[in-house]
Amino acid sequence: PIRAPSPRPGRAPVDAVLAIDPFAIQAFLSVVGPIQVAGVAPALTSDNAAQVLLFDQYKAFPEGQGDRHDYLAEVTTQLWQRLVSVPIVSFSLF
Repeated sequence: PIRAPSPRPGRAPVDAVLAIDPFAIQAFLSVVGPIQVAGVAPALTSDNAAQVLLFDQYKAFPEGQGDRHDYLAEVTTQLWQRLVSVPIVSFSLF
């Protein structure tokens, strides 16, 4: 059964959860353009997103999960902000 996520202290309640894989992110980047996270190279693009997200990020952040999670949170935030601002008529992945 699906159940509602537990609320986290100091955070807004979760309305929904959306999961997308690295290949979908790569396709979305072909619409919204590259994402650059400050202090992290290379930029995430429609050419390298799957490789970076599936493999390279683990090499880039070997010291622990915290920095890697922060990187993924920033990528997700930037991608979402761009996706919701793209006019529907210009949004075509195929």
